[in-house]
Amino acid sequence: IQNLKLPLDPNEGPVGSAKIRDTGPDGNRLVIVVMGDGYTQANLDAGDFVADANTFVNAFNQESPWDLLFPAVNVYRVDIASNEEGADNEVFGVMKDTYLGATFWTNNIERLLTISQGSRAYSAANNYVGSGVWDYIFVLVNSTKYGGAGGGIAVSSMHSAAPDVILHEFGHSFGNLADEYESAYPGYPPGDSEPNVDYDFSGPGLKWNIWVEEGTPLPTPENSTWSTKVGAFEGARYLSSGIYRPWYNCLMRSLGVAFCPVCKEAHSLEFLNRLNLEDFRYPEGLPSYTIDETGEAFGIEPLPVGSLKYIWYLGSERLFFEVNPEIWLSSVDHPAGSHLLKLETSFVSNLIRIDSVKTTYEWNVEILSNGCCINPTGNADNDPTGICDIGDLTKMIDYLYISYEPLECPEEGNVDGDPGGIIDIGDLTVMIDYLFITNTPLIDCN
Repeated sequence: IQNLKLPLDPNEGPVGSAKIRDTGPDGNRLVIVVMGDGYTQANLDAGDFVADANTFVNAFNQESPWDLLFPAVNVYRVDIASNEEGADNEVFGVMKDTYLGATFWTNNIERLLTISQGSRAYSAANNYVGSGVWDYIFVLVNSTKYGGAGGGIAVSSMHSAAPDVILHEFGHSFGNLADEYESAYPGYPPGDSEPNVDYDFSGPGLKWNIWVEEGTPLPTPENSTWSTKVGAFEGARYLSSGIYRPWYNCLMRSLGVAFCPVCKEAHSLEFLNRLNLEDFRYPEGLPSYTIDETGEAFGIEPLPVGSLKYIWYLGSERLFFEVNPEIWLSSVDHPAGSHLLKLETSFVSNLIRIDSVKTTYEWNVEILSNGCCINPTGNADNDPTGICDIGDLTKMIDYLYISYEPLECPEEGNVDGDPGGIIDIGDLTVMIDYLFITNTPLIDCN
């Protein structure tokens, strides 16, 4: 009878939910649903699960790379009442009546804590958060016994090491990372598909070779000389030999330490490949935008993660002064003509070496003439005399190669008559020819 798991209360199950972290639209966020098992209604009323869910959130805020990525993570809490506290096999052989069926000793491994009622967890997430809204489920079990598991639904107990266990197990579920410890797991299928393990320890064939500094021996000795270097350390994925890990001691191997660079990169790439680098762009909807002296704003609302870099181009000309996600475009500051306005947004961080994350946004613009140009062209320094002289040449060189400060009247700089109005080395060549070589007259304004 002791081993039977009989329902004591037909009303056990989800009783409510709350969005406990809101960083922006769910459609462009990583959305995690955290729910509990083994919390009775009395536990819920006492705020036990609220406190444990806050522990879950804080775990991510304090560890790289999540400290950089978590500003774009939304978290929902789903409150679930169980008939009894705890989990099966906290004391081996003692069963508890919990809604999600949490149990230690899965596959005869004491610390392997899983749930048997995954379908209930999926239903709770769909019903309380929305089908297609959430990305991952994490179950916290109301037990202080050490344990956890990754997989489709990550699980952790509320042992004192829970913050590290939470990150470790989510490293499996989200980062697709392997365990790096060597303790045996009988029957576990062989392989090295995960980004942090490799059968090959040689340079070119090593998955994380881009992280290995020149002079690092491969395989890498396990001593203090190499303990903070990326290498190929033997032993991982429940084997003591024949498979290699990138770091001497990473959070995927031991608690109380940080993720290694390779595991941080795996998290970062998975995260950024799931989301857009922008929540929205503006303006949009028209094939082309007409720009006069009043001007118009162009740009994006960026994903709220650190390390985003913005590069703007008008045609082939890079706008060096523009380094923000928004630009104000007007005919006062830019040459008349039809142009392609382009914004390159990239995630620039020492967290990623193996790949780059970049998105380009484009707008067709027609910039009207503002009438500032007085025939002929060449008055780049806006001299009241309108004469093209050495001062104008100096201003052009400064604009093109030194300060990049825009010309007051961009049309004056278009001395080669480029139909797109772009000012480049061709204009500089024409001006030098006019001033010092052939003295060929400059063209009139377009």
